[in-house]
Amino acid sequence: MFGREDFEFDMKTEENEIPGVQPENPAQSEHFGDFIVKYMQNVENTMELFPGTTFQAVNEIFGILYVPLENTGELEITGTSYNSIPKCYTYMDMEAAGASGITRLHDHPYLKLRGKGTAVAVIDSGIDYQNEVFRNAGGSRIAYLWDQSLEEESDMGAAKVPYGRLFRKRDIDLALDSENPFSIVPSRDTNGHGTALAGIAAGNMVQGENFTGAAPEATLIIIKVKPAKQYLRNFYLYPPEAEVFQEDDVMMAIAFAIRLAKELGVPLSICVGIGSSQGAHLGTNALSQYVDYVANFSQVSVSVAAGNEGNTRNHSTGIFSQEREKIVTELRVAEREQGFTMEFWGEPPEIYELSIQSPTGEILEVSSSIGSRTQELSFVFVETKVYVNYILIERQTGYSLVYIRFFIRPPESGRFLPREKTNRTYSSICGFRWRG
Repeated sequence: MFGREDFEFDMKTEENEIPGVQPENPAQSEHFGDFIVKYMQNVENTMELFPGTTFQAVNEIFGILYVPLENTGELEITGTSYNSIPKCYTYMDMEAAGASGITRLHDHPYLKLRGKGTAVAVIDSGIDYQNEVFRNAGGSRIAYLWDQSLEEESDMGAAKVPYGRLFRKRDIDLALDSENPFSIVPSRDTNGHGTALAGIAAGNMVQGENFTGAAPEATLIIIKVKPAKQYLRNFYLYPPEAEVFQEDDVMMAIAFAIRLAKELGVPLSICVGIGSSQGAHLGTNALSQYVDYVANFSQVSVSVAAGNEGNTRNHSTGIFSQEREKIVTELRVAEREQGFTMEFWGEPPEIYELSIQSPTGEILEVSSSIGSRTQELSFVFVETKVYVNYILIERQTGYSLVYIRFFIRPPESGRFLPREKTNRTYSSICGFRWRG
């Protein structure tokens, strides 16, 4: 779909010089697709390729192109760099602060590390700003609350955010004193995950309940990440009820938190409570590169949730040898599942042979010789279609990528089994088997 290395070339960062302003905010509009790009200067030439495109800088390295979906055609990883398509993130689990020994540091006679003079940014589902653990004698401890999901107001010209709505401490204090707080600050944490994370990171000490956050005297910067757009949900085959968020919105949230902490003149600790199983997990995706970049700042630290998959075995790995020429890994499919995606990553320069076996024993072979164009495979005895993209060398990682999407009609349950890679001497079958 895109060209010229998917815009990894010079672009311009001055937003007021960028043409193509839209009547609706493209970051929130379902009519626009989001693509993460690298840039420097001269965005105009790129935007001429796709009329109506707008550009938003994240920092001096990364930016977001908002392209009208009517101009992009069907989304495919073969027409666009895999890393340009935002990955989707969801909530991670958390553990109590006491298990880490944080509470012992609060009362240390020399340290007394309670977060005073620092800021904690929580990037998640928002916050219950009325909760007492986020208030002190001076009112709310929340300096800024950016809700990406809310529609803009007509007076957004002076705002510090490119989309959504920004509330300051004075707004939240006014809401706390009001009989109808949400008429002033209508941001809600409907999930509770962000509130819990903020409480663990920076909640007040609650006497008698043996509870305290890690930094109970820190200033809070809260970002509620907006839900992922429908076109990405369709591409990744997420069910309607899934709470997922876009990679580029998380990047924008980090950039916002750093900018506001700089204005406050305080060190910043960023807490990201959402994560993803997508990608090669090599630290080469756009968000990982951006986090590595900002973590080098002396006044910024970033904490990212490690995951909550436990023993669910959502990942599988294997190494081929002379004795092990074929590896089979099971993938269980839930009841009434209508579709899902999976990724196979293999070390180059081997060529991997993959197959998929249905619950009825029918086997589909994935071709490694027809290029990266989409292969459409269909089972005869089960109503399931499989779309496969086999990329011998994925641009960002240098690894082989086989991207597979399963469309199950009607929903079936069963077990799929991926397999992994060869060594440099022996070829092997890297198959997927699906058993009923």
